[in-house]
Amino acid sequence: MRAEAGNHDPVQDAQDQDAQSQDGQDKDRYVAPGMEDYTTVFRFDHMLLVPTTLNGFPPKLFLMDTGSDHNYISLQAAREVTKVHEDFDTHVRGLNGRVKKIFRADKVTLSFGRYKQENQDLIVFDHSSLSREAGTEISGTLGFALLQMLKIKIDYRDGLVDFDYNSTRVH
Repeated sequence: MRAEAGNHDPVQDAQDQDAQSQDGQDKDRYVAPGMEDYTTVFRFDHMLLVPTTLNGFPPKLFLMDTGSDHNYISLQAAREVTKVHEDFDTHVRGLNGRVKKIFRADKVTLSFGRYKQENQDLIVFDHSSLSREAGTEISGTLGFALLQMLKIKIDYRDGLVDFDYNSTRVH
């Protein structure tokens, strides 16, 4: 485990790209009354990326993915915040086929918006092809098992999202 996450800031990179993404037009974001607690969300093509802190380290971008069953974390991000072990028994398949090398992260607390979740043995794999496709670093995935527990409000125009934990959605 490294003590520093380095000087690369994927959230700042996303903010810079987001500011330039409107064909040179300036965005005039507006945070309406009642939306002050919303979180910035970045849209890259069809992907929504949310700044997420891992064990209190500086935020990284996580993909909101209802097509993914579970939360996943990139190998690079996991190694920055906890111990990682190779996992020979777990198999993960995505749109591009089977993931070759799977690891497990000892303990990772994911924090985004007003929500926090502790995870033991979080599944870890290389996210570099997903990051290349998006054009920015994606450090993990917030999957359906987590997202189904939340009431999610998205303001696409102003790039804001709100996560509200709903105990009636827990199965």
